[in-house]
Amino acid sequence: MADPSPASFGTQANALLRKNLTYQRKHIWTLILVPLFLCLILLAIQHVMDALMKSVSDMAGDCKSNPNLSGGKCPIPNPPMLPPMLQIPQHELRSVKTDFLPYKDLPDKSCRGTMGGSCPVTILMTGDKQPLGKSLSANIFSTSFAVNSSDLLPTLANNVLGTTIAADKNNYADPGLASGLLIYSIQPLCNANSTWPLSLEKIQTEVKCVQGLCLWRNNSADVNNELFKGSYRGNPAGITNEIAAAYDLMSTDKRNFNVTIWYNSTYKDEFSIGPVKLIRVPRSINLVQYIVLSRHMHPLTIVFLSLFFFFFFCQGFEFHINMRRVCKTLQNNIS
Repeated sequence: MADPSPASFGTQANALLRKNLTYQRKHIWTLILVPLFLCLILLAIQHVMDALMKSVSDMAGDCKSNPNLSGGKCPIPNPPMLPPMLQIPQHELRSVKTDFLPYKDLPDKSCRGTMGGSCPVTILMTGDKQPLGKSLSANIFSTSFAVNSSDLLPTLANNVLGTTIAADKNNYADPGLASGLLIYSIQPLCNANSTWPLSLEKIQTEVKCVQGLCLWRNNSADVNNELFKGSYRGNPAGITNEIAAAYDLMSTDKRNFNVTIWYNSTYKDEFSIGPVKLIRVPRSINLVQYIVLSRHMHPLTIVFLSLFFFFFFCQGFEFHINMRRVCKTLQNNIS
């Protein structure tokens, strides 16, 4: 007859030890291979990290020895300031008189056939107050190209510049700023052979005058219709009649600033692989903002907006657009 009394501690410990030894003998390879496998994984991770750190170290050495790599894979501790530019169409694609558009104030299509192209860059404007719009249209472009070599970039931004080259997918560098590529100064009238040499650090290029037209349309529906028919898909002739930008001033007056801006979004290249490209809308915003604030708004509104821009923009943020020009003008208005 079995002893009903509970086993002693020594008996229980001996039984548990024998049970564990039996289990470990049956699973000996599992107990050896699992730790070994984990050690191999840790060793592989260590080798990968060593290789990555070595490549980073080599890249840092390349960046120090070859500054031309900046903007690609090298960090840029002090990104250069870039002059703001409008996106303008190629001369053979700029808006001209056509059979499918009723407007007679557009340039004649013969300008597309001239050597180098002489078609103006066209901007459309509409709004509730035509006198205000006509006044803005007459003053939206600078009348000359002037820079100060001792303060080049800020004074360069005082001009209305444009490029036919689309922006890139980042702001490390502007594809429109390269040696041999023309930069355009948009002015109401251009003299013959109006070009100026320009040197931006290692970039040697030229600034060429191109005429700018700012044309009034009766309403936003007319603007939409003209923009749509300017696309090769929107007209029966299948030609491109591109407008650089368009503005609807809506209820803008001396006390209100309310503007809608049209721009060509196809420059984003949305259907390409990878991130979409940036678009040059900031200069379009700043262009109408500057002319409205500096010439046509009520002094009290200018004072309020001056303080806003000064404390929130001029004091702490660097913008790709020409905000410095706005701040300087508004500070002058305060004084």
